[in-house]
Amino acid sequence: MAKKKVTFGSMATCTVRYAIVIINTGNTIRYVTKVQTVPHKYCEWNKGEQAYFFESRECAEDVCFGLNVNGTGAFVMEVPDYYDYENFKNN
Repeated sequence: MAKKKVTFGSMATCTVRYAIVIINTGNTIRYVTKVQTVPHKYCEWNKGEQAYFFESRECAEDVCFGLNVNGTGAFVMEVPDYYDYENFKNN
């Protein structure tokens, strides 16, 4: 289960999950939609699919580091529980 976290310097807390954002050419972004570890480690960011959400920031940062080392620009984004997860689809 995701941890409760204080957001935006206020005393309100919410549950935060993490998504990995891929930086594409032409100032567009994509979300990682699938993370596979067996038999080979790879990520996918398919069009029309919803983002894959991580419960742990450390795990998301490890995957993001691997993407960046292999030449794919990526960063970790916090997604509070009050956001509608349906908005995190690749167009």
